[in-house]
Amino acid sequence: MPQYRITGGPDKTAGLEYKTKRVEVGDIVEDIPRDSIKWLREQGYIEVVTKSSSDQIADPKVES
Repeated sequence: MPQYRITGGPDKTAGLEYKTKRVEVGDIVEDIPRDSIKWLREQGYIEVVTKSSSDQIADPKVES
């Protein structure tokens, strides 16, 4: 499951409230509602910290 860091939006100070919890700038979470992720990333409220293993792209092999 991807993890996201709360970045605080344009002014870098905004926390988020969703479901029944509140998170603050700098918190790392993985339970953000799927419907909200795209908008929150576009507006600068969250950033991806880690992707799920199924989302990661394999590193190309380097030949010596």
